[in-house]
Amino acid sequence: AVVTFSKQTSIVRGILDFIMGGPSDDEMHNHCNGGGGGFLHAGLSSASSPSLSLRIPIRGGDRSWSYNGAGSKAGKQPHMASAVEELEHRFGVEITRKSTLLIDDDHMNIKYALQEGVRAIWFNPRKPHRLLPEVIKLS
Repeated sequence: AVVTFSKQTSIVRGILDFIMGGPSDDEMHNHCNGGGGGFLHAGLSSASSPSLSLRIPIRGGDRSWSYNGAGSKAGKQPHMASAVEELEHRFGVEITRKSTLLIDDDHMNIKYALQEGVRAIWFNPRKPHRLLPEVIKLS
């Protein structure tokens, strides 16, 4: 999932479409007319399903989603919880805090995630080459 405080989620979706070979016109029509977002999860085949970009939920500051659960409301925690709810509902999988990873450039979001038992890595925009080694350390 992509979680952001930005209200420009359509730009984020456009970037995902570009990177992943965007949706067909029919897929986009279905998505925009109640088809909802998607979520990419290992092991889910895309051969007979909508493009990958539509399977990835985006939770931003655009108020297009909600989270009413009892979890933390700090930082991006509600964004993440809402995306998890969608994935679990759509694909019948279980997502846990230990199977989730937040990569963020804001120290406070990292702090909130770690306090809630979610794995998190600080992304330093000045040293992007350090991200992959940090991810590899987690495995």
